[in-house]
Amino acid sequence: MGGIDTDITSECPMARRRRLQWFEGDPFTWTNKRVWKRLDRVLYSKEWAETFNTTKVLHLPRRLSDHRPLFIDTAQTENKRPSSFRFQNMWLKHHKFLETVRHSWNLPIEGYGMYKLQQKIFRTKELLKQWNMDIFGNVFTTVERAKQEAIEAQKIFDRDPSEANLIALNKSNAILVHALSLESKYWKQKKEVSHNICNIPTKEETKDIVFSIDKDSVVGPDSFSSVFYQACWEFIAKDIHQAVRDFFCGTPMPRSFKATTIVLIPKVDSPQTWNEFRPISLCNVSNKILSKLLYKKISHALPDITSPNQSGFVQGRLISDNIIMAQEMI
Repeated sequence: MGGIDTDITSECPMARRRRLQWFEGDPFTWTNKRVWKRLDRVLYSKEWAETFNTTKVLHLPRRLSDHRPLFIDTAQTENKRPSSFRFQNMWLKHHKFLETVRHSWNLPIEGYGMYKLQQKIFRTKELLKQWNMDIFGNVFTTVERAKQEAIEAQKIFDRDPSEANLIALNKSNAILVHALSLESKYWKQKKEVSHNICNIPTKEETKDIVFSIDKDSVVGPDSFSSVFYQACWEFIAKDIHQAVRDFFCGTPMPRSFKATTIVLIPKVDSPQTWNEFRPISLCNVSNKILSKLLYKKISHALPDITSPNQSGFVQGRLISDNIIMAQEMI
């Protein structure tokens, strides 16, 4: 359109040994507002094709440059399966989030504290799944739709660079930026000591523990992060404290409370064997709350029930300190 499409294989000898990758988007990658040409291309070798056989090239909308950015996508196509639930922090920014969760959470459930808490979490999970689809939709579909709309707006503006088309282009780009931000926004004696350990924590202690959990900590099997508990504390505090009371009164924990997700963390770069991975367990925040409350009580009692030379129980020391000291003495 307004220029000759140069045969790159005749001008670049190396291109004869490479393949021109097919693309998606507007065919013209450069323009000076009078001439449109496809100057930018992606070449790949046979070895690349064998390794990344689903490679795609996307011609993205122009912004400041007169050239379109070329985006190389090597994502492998996977068999679709039902997506697992993941609590999204971006939901907290929606003005209807707390109202929606509060209404669901306050619906009555019969049973003891820990059972009620877990059932309310299950119910809220199902509610948020549907709420997310109704309010936000599928984030990835939204991003893809925004990309296509931005590309189409760019084409229209290229054909007719009027003020109205410029406004439409800027609006499409703003929608795309917002969609991308959402995508980016998809885990602690004696009779007196025994009394202190088994004493039921106060509501203030429980609240302090909840708000001490890192907001960015990895989630457990139920996928509810500490941010959810902190943001919804106003109306879930009663159920959390009832579950804490049950635990310290000796009520058996439901299996879902003790559930963990086991993940493998590589110990080295490019691990080749199972021995080069370290397994860790990710537990639910409800489990972390009980564990941290128990740890806090035990840590205050440790100085009274352990010897000072039991360094494995002394904060800031390691059990290996005694081994090193013994070696020095010998």
